[in-house]
Amino acid sequence: MATIKPKSTCYKPTLFRMKHRQMWQQLGMTVGEDPEFQYRDDTSVRPIYPSFTGTDLADGQYVQLQSVLHVHCYYITVMFYVKHTEL
Repeated sequence: MATIKPKSTCYKPTLFRMKHRQMWQQLGMTVGEDPEFQYRDDTSVRPIYPSFTGTDLADGQYVQLQSVLHVHCYYITVMFYVKHTEL
């Protein structure tokens, strides 16, 4: 769980990033305007990342994020719960 307040002036701030041993990004999540879940496998083809359009986490408010990451063999399930909050 994390409480964040991304700045609207920052382009695609990163919540988390995991890199492959060859140093390219394999798994990540950007927050801000239209957050993206980023995943890439060992192929040279760049994927089209799913984007949560219409969601703006860089609106100047604190956002509470809870995530669950489940890995089973070659399958990854990621679940997010997002809630605007006040500190």
